[in-house]
Amino acid sequence: MSLLPLFTAAGCDDVETKARSLAVVIEFVVCGFLDREDRCRGLWCDGVTFLDGSLESGILTLDGLAWCANHRLQWQVPISARFILSYGESNQLESMNCRLGDRGIGSLRHHLGARRSYNPDEWTVEFNVSRS
Repeated sequence: MSLLPLFTAAGCDDVETKARSLAVVIEFVVCGFLDREDRCRGLWCDGVTFLDGSLESGILTLDGLAWCANHRLQWQVPISARFILSYGESNQLESMNCRLGDRGIGSLRHHLGARRSYNPDEWTVEFNVSRS
């Protein structure tokens, strides 16, 4: 799916650059979370690809796949990132919620070699980041 309509609706002018930048930011944030979460220790995020998205009532939701990695292998896990935006003079990001992995498959490590799922009923890990 093209993210062009989403970023255009949000008033972004350089859509391609914004989409790539957002994926890099999510990769960085997920790496930080994985490093601090005991059950994910030794894993990192090696890239994010968004496949679908929506923008409704100030909430930008992007769904796709994240590349998880350890020191030997890489594999994909589903990812969903929700951004709560405040519109007005500042158009700032208020908070972000990120969910990774299909709990039905198990831990993020169990996704290695498993069937791909894009929209699980339950997520393996979830975290929130806010401005305050």
